[in-house]
Amino acid sequence: MGALAVLSLAACTKSEVVELNKGNEISLTAVTGKNLTKAADGYCNSSLPGDFQVWASTTTGKKVYFNNETYTDYSGTYKSATAHYWPAENLDFFAAKNHNGDVTFNPSAAVPFKFTGYTVNPTVSAQTDLIYA
Repeated sequence: MGALAVLSLAACTKSEVVELNKGNEISLTAVTGKNLTKAADGYCNSSLPGDFQVWASTTTGKKVYFNNETYTDYSGTYKSATAHYWPAENLDFFAAKNHNGDVTFNPSAAVPFKFTGYTVNPTVSAQTDLIYA
């Protein structure tokens, strides 16, 4: 009878799923003014970009947290298709729109974020604002 009791205790397991709290997802907002643009088509608060690229690095460790993520507008809040959550460490962010893909991102460099080879289109009707934050 004692062996049967031990066997029944060993056979009884309880599976419990514990949900991990990842904290708040990183989301961004955008504010821009059209009064400083010379481009034929510019952005303003009533006509914000549908998306922009974002780079992030840890402030103290100078390590890439994410690289060249597209943040898309979802009713005034910009989010990435890949959810990123706030880490324990602070982050430095860099964001750009209309940069033509010419970006160097190296968080440990003296200048961590650079546009390289960017040129303004000489045709005014084809110009767009380069937005950087």
